Formats: sequence, structure tokens, C-alpha cells
Amino acid sequence: MGDRWKISRRFASLTSRPIHQATEKKMPTGRAKRRHVASQRLQLLLDVALVLLFFVLDARDLWFKLSWMGPRNSFSFATSEPGHLVLRPSADPLESATAFSYSGQAAQRASGWSSFLEKCESLSPFSDGGEDATFQHVLGKNCMIGAPNSAVPVPELVLSSSVRVDSMAWSACKLLYHHRKPPICHSPIVTQFSERYNMREAPSAMSYPPSADLTFVESRPQERVSATPGSDAEMELVELLSVISKSSPLSAVVCVEGFIPNGSGRYASSIFGCGSPSYYRSAFVGRDATFFSSFQQDKAWLTSDVLHVMGMRFLMRENRRSLFTLRALGSDSGGGRVLEHASLLNFSTSGSLYTILILVDAALLLLNVCSAVEIGRCMLWPLWKPLIVTEYQTWSAHARKMGFVLGDYARAFRVTLFRSTPVALLTLVSRLLSWLLVFPSLILWTDGHFGGEDVHALLTVLRVWVIVTICVRNGWNMVVALDEKRALAVVRRTYISTLEVAAISLTVASCFLSTSLSNMSREKSLHERQLVADSTSFVGFTAFANTFPAQQDSLQNTPMATLAFLYSPLLAIVGWSIVLVAVLAAVRFLVGIPSGPRSLIQRTSAAGPLIQPGATVSSSDVSATDDIDHMSNLSAGILMRSSSPPPSPTRGVPAGNAIPTSTAQPMAPTGGRSDTESFHDERLPVEDIVDIPIRAQSLVRDSWAVMKMVGSQVLLLPPYYLEHGIVLASGSMKTRCGFLDVVQPIVLAKEHEQRKEGGEREQKATDRSIGPIENDQRSLR
Repeated sequence: MGDRWKISRRFASLTSRPIHQATEKKMPTGRAKRRHVASQRLQLLLDVALVLLFFVLDARDLWFKLSWMGPRNSFSFATSEPGHLVLRPSADPLESATAFSYSGQAAQRASGWSSFLEKCESLSPFSDGGEDATFQHVLGKNCMIGAPNSAVPVPELVLSSSVRVDSMAWSACKLLYHHRKPPICHSPIVTQFSERYNMREAPSAMSYPPSADLTFVESRPQERVSATPGSDAEMELVELLSVISKSSPLSAVVCVEGFIPNGSGRYASSIFGCGSPSYYRSAFVGRDATFFSSFQQDKAWLTSDVLHVMGMRFLMRENRRSLFTLRALGSDSGGGRVLEHASLLNFSTSGSLYTILILVDAALLLLNVCSAVEIGRCMLWPLWKPLIVTEYQTWSAHARKMGFVLGDYARAFRVTLFRSTPVALLTLVSRLLSWLLVFPSLILWTDGHFGGEDVHALLTVLRVWVIVTICVRNGWNMVVALDEKRALAVVRRTYISTLEVAAISLTVASCFLSTSLSNMSREKSLHERQLVADSTSFVGFTAFANTFPAQQDSLQNTPMATLAFLYSPLLAIVGWSIVLVAVLAAVRFLVGIPSGPRSLIQRTSAAGPLIQPGATVSSSDVSATDDIDHMSNLSAGILMRSSSPPPSPTRGVPAGNAIPTSTAQPMAPTGGRSDTESFHDERLPVEDIVDIPIRAQSLVRDSWAVMKMVGSQVLLLPPYYLEHGIVLASGSMKTRCGFLDVVQPIVLAKEHEQRKEGGEREQKATDRSIGPIENDQRSLR
């Protein structure tokens, strides 16, 4: 490390000019100086606050994925069906499109909804008041429930098609003794249930107390109670399993949960049932097998989304606890009843890809924190300390600190790591996997009670702006690789800021969120056959139900059609954002054509003394009351270009094209081109050292200026070399945290020859010292 420091100092001394006496200028007043220093300190504090805000958001996202969407069942979100479900007294009952003559009649239909007419006299739908005649909640009249030989009628039965057939079969098999289980209990639909959903098998009981909020009382873990052989409870379970096993396809079986209403009040699910799509047959359970609800109450709207990639799995499960509120409407409202279906929603994510996502997010957060600490320790603290410690308020003290003035470090503290190839790849992996969490976020966006769930959903969706930023930068880097000079000419005529890229991305994402994305959750369920929309079983109505996709267990790799459906909205958001970013840059380019290319240099009103690494300036040369604005670069000689002798190992400015030291001096054109334009065609020394065209790649930047002129020296501003992985520390360059070998060790040819000669002399001296010993050893042999 010491050799590298010496080499960097030697190279810096070769690329700089001797220290010149400061030019005279009018000293600013003390009040103006204090205001200026205070504004610079405020700028730095705002940057620190913004970086801390980004860290908090990243930590929130990680906590969101771990605690609220992790493997543990949390039931953290409260949702409800959109609107109130109303049943009018004048509503006609559902009319089956298929004529049935007897129980068990074979009749293939799109779903098993109409099979519940085998147990109920009529079914009346609850309407949400929309224009579409759709339903998933009904009120059954005079339904028969219980074991086949002891069934009893109930006047009314409220049913909701939110239960999945595989969970019903699994729960029924759990309550039967092993030697009493029918063959379906040994089929994959039951045996693979726990693996399919990564769900615990412990039963749980739930109550819905009469309070204003959604409060649940869950009992302690209970011992599993098996149905007594030959009892009515066992007959209920066997009848249910018989209906399921004889149904085909299983993806069309409709299962329901419900309750027997007894006036207005709150209810939890106590009655469950299934209807066959291939036979006119249905079964209810819960009257005799009362323990059935302990297995089933937390499995409403049970769904499983699985992504298989190269043998790795990303499993995301959704399940709810349903709670119903039934109340009567007054006579002034036309009578009838209103049903409110609320639920506690749980998302559980697991699998190897989920583990990778958490590790990648944690690694990115750690890299960002380390990078911020590195920038603060190496670059900002040496500038901040003189502002708060009195004994440092002298130029000699500044000469031992870092080089730019505090104002030049604006935005340096919040420079991202997206130009690092490893960080960019990790970020893309994180965002692509995190996109799978958008679908549960959309459910929260549409069905949430707006108690904070909508904020989490919005933050999850809007993080796609990072992908747009990475794509825009890497796309422009490809243009630079094809023609660097023309790319640099474009950069001198236009630019686009990171804030503008983020604003465009967020606007496009918000538009998609309010239009096409809002219905994507239901469309995805229909596409994967996890939701059935039956428009043929009843005349004039479409019935919805939660269904089990039987082909899901046999998939080893996710089909391309499913991947296209999942990621086509993301590609559309990124694509439209890139197009709008390009349009904005093109408009800015066209507007700037009449005025010609602009300089990328931020000029100072006067030239201060240029202080190089290892140089010192006494307090007699510069007044101790001089503002920190006059402080020039201590260790940035390798980041600059000088128009005056001594010569540099890099390209110099052509003769006669000296860069003026003040904005008061105009630049005289030479050969049809200004000296600034000729200067911009050449690479800076730092660009040659790291072999990265920093200025040409800076289409996305936060200000027009990329460099700063101090006297006749041009310095690259800190945010831009930091963005490309270069940190200045203790008079030398080093690779920034998160980057890989941006700064390579430099060994000069002269020093290499000196080391080689010194090594040869040392080897000869060593040979002479061990020669006699070797001769003695040979003689002893």
C-alpha cells in the first residue's frame, strides 16, 4: 500500500504545475462568508439526510420481505371485498342452465356451482352493485346439512366460494384414522399439500368478537381429534371425500365456506362444502364434524404461486381468515340484507430463490452503507472538521486535508453504486425477483383497508425506477463504446438527471398501477386456472370461485407463457420509461442546437493557489481568514489537465489554445473550433489511467458541469469520479467500495529498472554470503 501511495504521488506531481501565488481579489465580508459556509454545511447535511432516508427505505423493504412476507404466518394485512354485498328481497334466485332430474346425474359443466342446488332449494346471489352480473357469495334457502342418514334442513345458509378443493380433502383426511382413509387420502392432491404451500399442519380456532376493529382470538395449539369410526362426523367426511374423488376435473370443483345466520351480527366460517362439476352432487361438512373448521378457517382464498428456475423455487402463498358481518337494511333503503366479507390476509414466501433475494438485498444494503462510510471518512470528514474546530481554520491545515471546496462535494455523498458491474447485476436480480411481490402488493392496493398497506404496495411497485436507470446508463455506455467522440459531443449538448429518470419511471409505473396492473392479480389467477369464471352454469350470471390447478404439481420449470405474463408489465414499464427518457434528452439536445455545444467546465471567478499532494502553504502566503472557497485540490492532480508547463505524460492542450483562468477572459477560436471544444476531445489523465471515458458516459448526471476550472487547471468534480469507482484518500487513488479493480497499481519504467537493479545487487550479495557454506557442504559430502 505504501508503494502504491508513493507511485500515485509521483504521478500526481507529473500531472500538475508548480504552486503559484494567489491572485488578488476583493475579500468578501465576514457575514457573506458565514452565510456561504452555512449554506455549504446545510447542503452536506441535506445530502446526509437523503442518504439516511434511502437506507431507511432499503431497510423497510428488507423488513417487509422478511417479517410481513416471509415464511412465518403473520396475517398482517386487513382486507375486504370491494363494496358491500347486498341481497334485495325482490332479487330472483339463480336459475340453472342445466336441467337436473335426480341426485348424482352425470352432467359436465364449467364448474360445480350449480351442484349446490342438490342440497338447497334455491341460491340467491349477493350483488356488489356493479354493472356486471357476477357473484361469489350466495344465500341458500332450506339447505340440507349433516351426514347422509341424519341430515337436517336449515332455513338459510350463507356461502362464499373462497375455499380450494385440495385444502378440503387434506383437512378431511387429517380427521380420519389411517386405516379408515379412502384412496384419495393417499393421492398427491393430499400427500403433497404441505410441500405445495409450505403450510403448518397444526389446527387453530378463531373467534370474531363484537368490536369495531378486526380482532381475532386464536386458541392455543390443539391436539388433533380424529372422527370416531362409524360416527356421523366420519360419515360427513367420507361423503365429502367421495364427492371430490368422483369429480373431474379437480380444477372445476367449487368448494365453499359459510355460516348459518341468526340475525344481524358477526360470524366466522363453520360450514364447508364442495360441489362436483361432472355430477349433480354436493356435500356439506361441519354440523357433526365440528373440528373441521379448526383446520380450514385460515385457508380462505388459498393460492400458491411458484417460480421454477434451474431447479430453484420461489414459492409465494396467500391465505386468509374470513370474517363475515351480516346486517339488515332499513325499510327506507328498500329492505334486504348487507354482507361484509372482511379477512386477515397472510403472505408467506419461501424457497431457495427467496433466500437468494434476501441475501442479495442484505448485501446491497451493506455495500451502500460501507460506501457511504468510506466517502464520509475519506473525503467529507476532512473538509467538515475544519468548519467545526477552530485550530483548523488556517491554510496550512487545509493543505494537509482533501482538495476541493465543500461546495464541490454536492451530491458526492449520495452517489450510487449502479455503475459497478457486480452491484448492477445484484440489483437487477433483486428487482426481478422482487417483481413477484408486486402481485400481492396489488391485492393490498385494491382490497386493503388503507392502514399502511397501500404505502407498502406503492413503494414495492415504484422501485422499478432503479432498473430504468441501470438500463439507460448501460445502453448509453454501448453508444460510447461505438464512438466515444460523438458520444462526448452529445453529452456536451444534452443530459438527463437521475431525478428526471426516477420521475419518469414513477409516473409510468403509477399509470400502469392505476390501469392495467390493478386487474393483473385476477387475470393472473384466471390464466393459471387458480380462479374459475363460470358464465354457463346460471342464466345471466357469471360465478367466480377459488380453484385448484391440478397441473401445478407436475411442473418442473415455469412455462415461458407464464413468465411472459408475469414480466410483460415490467418490460412495458421499463420500455416506455426508456423511450420517454430518450425523448426528453432528444428535446433538450434539439433546443440546445442553436447555442452550440456547451462546456462541461464549472468556472470559478478567480484562480486560487493549486495545492498538490505533499505541498504546504504557510499562513503568511494565504490569509487565515480566507474562505474555504479558495481551497484547491490536494490529491487530485491525476484528475486534472493543465495548460501550462511542465509537460504531462498525458495529452496536452494544443499550443495557442491556453484555457483562460477567469470567466472574464474570452476563449478565442482556433481553426474554426474553440479551445474548449479541442480540449473536450481529449481524455483526462484519470480517464486514461482507469481506461474509462468518464465524461462521455455521463449522459445521466445531476448537473451540466462535470469539471471545475481552478486557475488554468481543470479538475473532475468528485461526484463523477466517485460514480465510476474512484476514491481519493491520503493523496492517492483507490477503488471505491462495491467496485472491482477500477484503480490498478502503476509502476513507472524508471522505478521498475531501479527495483530490478537493486534486486540483482541484493541477489549477488546473498550468493556471496552463502557461497562458502555451500562449498563446505560439498566438501563434507
